[in-house]
Amino acid sequence: MLARPLSLALAMSLPVSVALAAQSVEITSHNLKNLLVAKNQKVKAMRHEMEASRQREGYLQRSFWPSLGVESSLDSFKNSQTSKIFQPTLGIEIRSNVFNGGKDQIENDIRSLETQRLSLQEQRVAAEEIERARLHYWQ
Repeated sequence: MLARPLSLALAMSLPVSVALAAQSVEITSHNLKNLLVAKNQKVKAMRHEMEASRQREGYLQRSFWPSLGVESSLDSFKNSQTSKIFQPTLGIEIRSNVFNGGKDQIENDIRSLETQRLSLQEQRVAAEEIERARLHYWQ
């Protein structure tokens, strides 16, 4: 195994904040991928974008669930000075999303596909950055 100590500032476009600290890290061909995935800003940005897309998934599922509402009230009427009439009311309401359900399902599928696309794009960016770093490492 060939190990070359390199400064992060010269290594492969790692974060500027780490480069300014002038820390020295031993970069080997075995830990190159892990360092790059953990420290590279492009890979981190793609990971955050993919995680944000994953957070948007599933929220449309609740539009398919029926909702239940219960209301009650008590009305009182005064006919004269001595007689009062009390009239209680009770209501139950069940709502279901029948007509918008198909549109919501399509939107949910689109969000799921977008997450898959971003996941693959994150892998592609990581592979490109690893390839670039390996070229710099072996020069």
